[in-house]
Amino acid sequence: MKTVHELNRNELEELRSRWYYQHLDDGSLNEVMDVEEDEEIEEEQIPMDIVIAYYETVGFVEEDFFCNLKD
Repeated sequence: MKTVHELNRNELEELRSRWYYQHLDDGSLNEVMDVEEDEEIEEEQIPMDIVIAYYETVGFVEEDFFCNLKD
């Protein structure tokens, strides 16, 4: 198992995408990002330190990430 601190750039980007869509889908994205309700936030605007803090206690394996799957 790897911690979030041991993930490579592609794995971290994938986690940021998961984090973004989870909060977008449940309607909490603007609140979590502390921006006005009508302000649009792009996935790339999410600071990686927020993602790392969110997944701090999670253990990961290679198969958790699409970027690691072989064709």
